[in-house]
Amino acid sequence: MPKAGDYSVILNSFDEAVCVIQTVETEMIPFSEISERHALLEGEGDLSLAWWRKVHTEFFEQEYENCHLKFEADTCTVLFEQFEVVYR
Repeated sequence: MPKAGDYSVILNSFDEAVCVIQTVETEMIPFSEISERHALLEGEGDLSLAWWRKVHTEFFEQEYENCHLKFEADTCTVLFEQFEVVYR
């Protein structure tokens, strides 16, 4: 589990390093409690909570299905990591 101050190398789909990040903060948040602020900080899609919930529900449903489980938003906890890019 990453913690504040940790560094990580981010890889692309070809396993090539694209940048180094430093974790600023981590939070364990129930899926149902992800806020507009979290969606905005993620910086993807149209930045809305509705978009965040849609794409992440689809992602988690597939991942859970791969493990022969059923995704339930009320029982899923998300690791929300804030970071800074320190090297490209």
